[in-house]
Amino acid sequence: MAEVYSIAPGAGRRDHRILDLRRQLITTGLDLFSHKGFDATTVMEIVTAVGVSPRTFFRYFATKEDVVFAVTHDNSEHTLRLMAAATKVSVVRALRDAFVATAEQLVDADSQTGRKRMQLIFSTPSLIGRMHYQLTMLQEKVDELTRQRMPGASSQEIFATNIQTAALIAAYVAAQKRWALESKRGPYSPWLIEAFDALSDLGKHMRKPR
Repeated sequence: MAEVYSIAPGAGRRDHRILDLRRQLITTGLDLFSHKGFDATTVMEIVTAVGVSPRTFFRYFATKEDVVFAVTHDNSEHTLRLMAAATKVSVVRALRDAFVATAEQLVDADSQTGRKRMQLIFSTPSLIGRMHYQLTMLQEKVDELTRQRMPGASSQEIFATNIQTAALIAAYVAAQKRWALESKRGPYSPWLIEAFDALSDLGKHMRKPR
């Protein structure tokens, strides 16, 4: 996804410098990955372009993959926070709205970078594997929030909700792929909303009598 760099209110100059350097390493890494390919780009090339040492790089990222996924992880955490705060709607609605809000607030603000990131992921097998791992972790956290929000629910009700949130996550990934590979410009959120609306339409058709 696209850029989100959170920093606490009242942070000092040092915190802002750290944030700026992290942002620069990510942006430079993505540019090099896009031009040379992920596997062909080295950490040394990234740090040379930024003007820092490998030791500095590894203060922020354990691997090259973390350069690609640092922002997607931050966005997922933002989505989870929004979902947890939306206590007046159903779990499924809370997740849907949180996905859309994250897209509108964070991804659409720098859609070109976000598209570049997703194009890179979907064209690199090792990154696709990492993406699926990250999505599995997201699903586990969503399932935990579901259990917390539905303390008196039966196991069948919890399972049904888990299936619905899994469908939302699948639609979220499908929207990312279509936006990255079929769109040349424009925001991401309309593609995400279209994917979620398709799920709603599917539910309506499934409820129709034969």
